[in-house]
Amino acid sequence: MKKEFIDAIASKLSGRSLVVASAREPYAHSYEGDEIVLKKNSGGVVTALDPLMKALKGSWVAFGSGEADREAVNAKNEFKVETREGGYTLKRVFLEKGLEDGFLNACNGAIWPLSHMVFIRPAFVDEEWEAYKQANRQMASAIAEVCGDDDVVWINDYQLALVAGFLKKLKPKVTTAFFWHIPWPSASAFKVFPWADEFLESLLAYDIIGFHTQYYAANFLNSVDSSLESKVDRASFSIQYQGSITEVTSSPISVDYDGIREKVKGMSAEEANAVLKKYGVKKGAFAIGVDRMDYTKGIREKILAVDFLLKKNGEYKGKFTLLQIASPTRLHIQEYQQAAKEAAEAAEDVNWEHSDGKWKPVVFLNEFADYEEILALYSAASFCMVNSLHDGMNLVCKEYVSASEDGALVLSKFTGAALELNGSLLVNPYSLSDIASAMESALKMDRNERNARMEKMREEVRTNDVFHWASKFVSEIEKVLRRKG
Repeated sequence: MKKEFIDAIASKLSGRSLVVASAREPYAHSYEGDEIVLKKNSGGVVTALDPLMKALKGSWVAFGSGEADREAVNAKNEFKVETREGGYTLKRVFLEKGLEDGFLNACNGAIWPLSHMVFIRPAFVDEEWEAYKQANRQMASAIAEVCGDDDVVWINDYQLALVAGFLKKLKPKVTTAFFWHIPWPSASAFKVFPWADEFLESLLAYDIIGFHTQYYAANFLNSVDSSLESKVDRASFSIQYQGSITEVTSSPISVDYDGIREKVKGMSAEEANAVLKKYGVKKGAFAIGVDRMDYTKGIREKILAVDFLLKKNGEYKGKFTLLQIASPTRLHIQEYQQAAKEAAEAAEDVNWEHSDGKWKPVVFLNEFADYEEILALYSAASFCMVNSLHDGMNLVCKEYVSASEDGALVLSKFTGAALELNGSLLVNPYSLSDIASAMESALKMDRNERNARMEKMREEVRTNDVFHWASKFVSEIEKVLRRKG
């Protein structure tokens, strides 16, 4: 992590220890034959906070998910992360299988679809809500074991929304910060949640809550104002409730721009060509899509837009391919199974319609891909397609901007990133004609316009990278610390 950010963050904490909590752990242990190996997980939260924690030597609390995680911890379920850059304590929370299933179902079947406007009906099950609460209670207990009364606890994402309410009963003086990484729905949409008031009351136990955009922060204020007897100050973005104050702020998460650039520049031509050969694409003759196989990502619509483009303009037949990598996720949930099935069928139909045997317009891979290979594909693609139907931020587009030299970006207007990346070609992800038109514009765009648009986006990501996000949020925490004295 950049030294200037580390020094600034340490100064803002004024000697207090920082405890980070997330549902997903930064490192997981797994078996390779008879050996136990440690692997780093990916994602924006890990990218941003792992180097920070190494420098500050704090504690990270997360649910254990690796198959060998229990083998690697001590009696306190702790493991020492140690690298050349520094180290910290990773404390794992292990949920009993039945409790874990209920917790995950509440997260993925209720809160996730409630927060994303993609017309998937949330499932509200009493037993699963109880499991969600119990998992949050266990997380709070584990955090209390590693934090002091004056420490700062930074909790991440919707899976752990209730933690502060439980933690404050154990550690009343601890300062709690929370970042909600997905969209916050409108006040009217949130009201369908059967436990809306209880959920909001628990969130107001936090001293500060962060969102990616001002729009989501305003939605949260409206939800509280319409449901609870509280004092909502829209000028200062703060809420007073039952004698406590919760600050509400917005700060868009980003990626490690410099780290991505270094990886791309360090890749040899032979390595890059080998990746293109593996995936059956040629430099500058394909578009890249990289998503989780999630129904919110608009993958099927993206594929069908290729069909629309080829029927509209046959000159691209044999010359253009969409390479769509969709990593499997939440495989036990029916809606995700259906989304994967529909995307695969759409790719098969489009290829049947347009393929000449040697060439096919869509390469659809419902599998995990190596991160280094993805960066090579970003660098070689003519353009990137991010077609989310609704997305809190979307870091794929920022990774692409960091890795690409002269590409273009087709970006859904319903992503948080659309507010920042002004050089992108914005589309309505529900309109096949709109997506196809943007694809054609990307293919026809001259080099000067490409360079101008890309440099504009690159400067945005370079200036406001993931470390800037972390530093900015800690600056907001510092204000809370000053207010509390």
